[in-house]
Amino acid sequence: MAEIYRIADGAAELRIGWIDTDGKIYARRASKHECVGWVDYDEREVRDRDDELVGWLEEEGEVVGLFEDGEAGIGYVRADGSLYFYCDPDESEEDLLVGRMTGMQDEIEGAAALLFFFEDVALAE
Repeated sequence: MAEIYRIADGAAELRIGWIDTDGKIYARRASKHECVGWVDYDEREVRDRDDELVGWLEEEGEVVGLFEDGEAGIGYVRADGSLYFYCDPDESEEDLLVGRMTGMQDEIEGAAALLFFFEDVALAE
């Protein structure tokens, strides 16, 4: 099982979700757990619980999100489970470390974490 952690205040970590061995993505919401989507390991895609495509992982490791106005690269996942959002299109700032994964089987799981759990961080930047 891959566990998803948010990094808060630069150091503290909070477990916010996980991905089971079948690729189902669960969010920790108050006192209950909710399945929010799933990972297609073969196609390198992330889908929501209604089977709609949310995004995918490019060959070079970039996470691409599918939005109402098109697709966009939002960040990347490192092999050690670190999750990064792009901060600045002109690259004058460093990318933002927003979370990490433990027990990650495949980097597509990290892509799923960025696509489902860190949108609020990206919007705040």
